[in-house]
Amino acid sequence: MELSRTRKRQYDNIIGKAKILFMKQGIDGTSMKEIADLAGVERKTVYNYFPTKDDLATNVLVNLEQMNEWFFKISHDESSTKSGYERLKEILLFWAENYNDYKEALVFSYHYDYYYGKKLKLHDRINIVESMAKNPLGYAVKRGLEDKSIKLSKLDWMNLAFVISSGCIIFIRNRLYREHIVDIEVNDVLIKEYILMLLKGLKA
Repeated sequence: MELSRTRKRQYDNIIGKAKILFMKQGIDGTSMKEIADLAGVERKTVYNYFPTKDDLATNVLVNLEQMNEWFFKISHDESSTKSGYERLKEILLFWAENYNDYKEALVFSYHYDYYYGKKLKLHDRINIVESMAKNPLGYAVKRGLEDKSIKLSKLDWMNLAFVISSGCIIFIRNRLYREHIVDIEVNDVLIKEYILMLLKGLKA
């Protein structure tokens, strides 16, 4: 059911304030009361929109448009004559060169995965593999295995895409998280070198 304009403003307000506190204090260290106080509403109002903190945190993640842009900035094109490897290289180098534009979303997703990672059931992990592998990076890997521009792997294309995607994102997020927590500068050269080494290992 679509929210009215007033309820949408309230929803966005709560989401925005929750994100601020989750980023500052972590999900575990933030209470619904603190979110309500920062949003300028009663705690029961927050619960009217989000029955649990888990629901609220998930809605914050889902509403991070930056994450969708991160994954789909370079869209899949069936008519492209580029090899799968070339398309994968284009995506990963975009990540290496533009991660700072997505810093907030990447750091929050780090908080989210850290807090909920141990709670994931096996079928949830399988769904994550399937959903992540079906983005443009996944299709690039699929094409690369088919056109033999990417080295053959014992993994199917979905799991290989998941491993590549997760490895790069974890590496970048960890660097950003350290910057966020202890105020050190992220080393751009290190991130790019990591991705170039990965690409070298994948090239057939």
